[in-house]
Amino acid sequence: MAGSPNFPKLRGADPQAARTQDNVAGQLAPIARAVAQTPLLNGVLPPWVALSLRGGFTNTTNVNDAAFGYMPDALRRVSLRGALQNVAGAAAVTAFATLPQGQRPSKEVYLPCVGTGATYQCLYINVDGIVYTLVAVPAGGTVNIHASFIADG
Repeated sequence: MAGSPNFPKLRGADPQAARTQDNVAGQLAPIARAVAQTPLLNGVLPPWVALSLRGGFTNTTNVNDAAFGYMPDALRRVSLRGALQNVAGAAAVTAFATLPQGQRPSKEVYLPCVGTGATYQCLYINVDGIVYTLVAVPAGGTVNIHASFIADG
């Protein structure tokens, strides 16, 4: 065909050559299985897992708010969600939860979220899986979380 690009032949001149050296399927099969388990390809959505809270934080009592928890997916993305309240208030850099092994980042991550009213809040998660609020939370204040990161594995 005129104008076709010239691609090198992976198996040399013989199109019937053994394919053992290619092993593309062996390399891509685990990735394909993981992708097939994602909701994008009709995979089953994993359940949300609740985490114990500390530092004076509790789940809000509003029935429309989700309890704080995480959901890992097949591609190692960990989603966090929840609406938290701290009746007494919390100082800046207050730890409130710990993620289990395998659901932690390989490097520190900072995730934006919304605090009381429309105030800015930021979550900090270290490699030990400890989740902190970086901005002080006023008495009775709330933190609304919808964020995700890639887990170390």
